[in-house]
Amino acid sequence: MITDSLGTYEQSELSYLTALISGFKITGSLVVDSFGSTVNALGNSRGIGGELDLKLLKCLRGQSQIIYTSGKTARAEGTIRPKKKDLAVLSRKLSSETYGAGLGKVLNLSPLSGSGLEANSVYQGLRILKGMEYQRIQCEFGAAGTFELLEANALDVLVISCEQGDGANLFARENNLEIAAKLRVAELTILMSTGRG
Repeated sequence: MITDSLGTYEQSELSYLTALISGFKITGSLVVDSFGSTVNALGNSRGIGGELDLKLLKCLRGQSQIIYTSGKTARAEGTIRPKKKDLAVLSRKLSSETYGAGLGKVLNLSPLSGSGLEANSVYQGLRILKGMEYQRIQCEFGAAGTFELLEANALDVLVISCEQGDGANLFARENNLEIAAKLRVAELTILMSTGRG
């Protein structure tokens, strides 16, 4: 069952989620628990989301040409590299890590990188990727990196999801996020933000 401002109706969850995020080119996403936290006791997001959160992430990644994240997030989450998409990792130091198996390129952005990949901030890294002809980018950072992009108006949309309680709404209130749309897909609450108020 899908519930939004138009009412409640039945539709395939995957087709609804795909349609929901289509058209956005630069996306960011955060999954939160019932308390509005983006990380568990181990400092990563594993176990916070469920099956629908994973479907939503796959939809976001599926429409992107490249996944953009930080070295800290990549190391905390483990094997983060997509199977077929390119991966860009922003880190303070150069790294030869590939962050898992995959067929796409791995770009290491760093203040020490050469070949035009020198980036000192999350926003600067995104600008480099856009200059390399990447038009559809899924950004997967922690809250701080995501907010840097949101405050620079660099994201078309930030998608916040929660399968447990009122965590998405708590997170939005605590971080003064402007919510453009609020949806419910089965047990999954999805908030779409375009900025901070």
